[in-house]
Amino acid sequence: MAHEIDYVITELTVEILTSSNIGRASFIFIDLAPHFPKANNMLDKIDEKEDAFIKDYSISSTEITEHTDLTGLEFVKH
Repeated sequence: MAHEIDYVITELTVEILTSSNIGRASFIFIDLAPHFPKANNMLDKIDEKEDAFIKDYSISSTEITEHTDLTGLEFVKH
């Protein structure tokens, strides 16, 4: 990454356990590397649920450059 803190395209994949099921969810959004506050916030929200437990998760990221296709991602330009 070019900077110490960078906006990146982030994919958060979470394996979730409930009393009757196991599932997997994947989220793609723009976040800040290397600390990933949006991804961590999402994990905290899942963890707050009394009937769902995070078994495992992974965070992967792709650097955003002038050639990156941002189609399908919502963001606000300032």
